[in-house]
Amino acid sequence: LTWWIGLMATHPDVVEQLRREIDSANAGMSPMESIARLPYLNATIKEAMRLYPPSTALFTRVALRDLVIGETPVSKGTLVVVPIWHLHHDARSFAEPNTFRPDRFMPDAPAIPRSAYLPFGAGPHFCLGQHFATIEMALVAAHLVKNFDLSLDRGTTLPEPAVDIALKPKTTLCVRFTRRQTSERLLGQKL
Repeated sequence: LTWWIGLMATHPDVVEQLRREIDSANAGMSPMESIARLPYLNATIKEAMRLYPPSTALFTRVALRDLVIGETPVSKGTLVVVPIWHLHHDARSFAEPNTFRPDRFMPDAPAIPRSAYLPFGAGPHFCLGQHFATIEMALVAAHLVKNFDLSLDRGTTLPEPAVDIALKPKTTLCVRFTRRQTSERLLGQKL
C-alpha cells in the first residue's frame, strides 16, 4: 500500500476515476461485496504491485532436470532465481513497463502472458495470504480515496525503491493526507 499511496498522490486523474467508480458502487452491499465490483480499484492495486512487487527476487526453484531457459542451458540441481522485478518490467509483456497504467489489469484488457505477473509467487509456493491481502488492500485503498486527497510536496517525486526483505522506498515517502469535504459531512455541519 505504501507504493500505491505514492502512485495515487502522483496520479490525481486516476484518483478521480476511482472516486467515480466507488461512488457508483451499489449502496446496499457490504464493503467486501462492493470491492469485488470495483475493477478499476483492483487494477490500480495490481499495477502498483507490478511496478513495485513486494518481493523482487526471492522466488527460487531447483532444476529437476537438465533444461534450456531461453538460450541458457541449466543443469539438473541448479538453483534458479526468478527475477520478479525484471519480469514485471519486461517490455515484451508490459508495454511502457515503467509507466503506471492500471488499464492493463482491467477485465477487457489483453491477457497478460502466463508467469509474467507474480507479486505473490506461483505454483505450490504461492503466498497463502494473497486473497486476504488483496481484499485488505482494496478496503483500505477505497477508504483512503473516498476520504482523503493525497499529494506529495511540490517538486518531490516517489523515492527510489530499495530491496530489503520486501521492496521499500530507499528514503522516506512523505505523502500529505487532506481530509475531503464530502456531501455527507457538509450535510451534518451547521451553516
